Amino acid sequence: MEYIEQILNLASKKFQVPVENLDPSRDIFESLNINSIQALSLLSELEQTFSVEIMDFELQDVKSFQDLANLIEEKSR
Repeated sequence: MEYIEQILNLASKKFQVPVENLDPSRDIFESLNINSIQALSLLSELEQTFSVEIMDFELQDVKSFQDLANLIEEKSR
């Protein structure tokens, strides 16, 4: 399973949003209707799932699920 699929599935379950409603190119906050605290919770879960550590400054350019998947893939190498 690709990173993007895993991220979308995890976000879907965590925030009870049907996965088919999540578009990889859309803004994470808008798609999930979440605040920054909830986003940090999701990020923490993703870090554990993928065994990566993502620094705050690395998130500056992350807007969409695809951006996040690209970052996690890069960190996993």
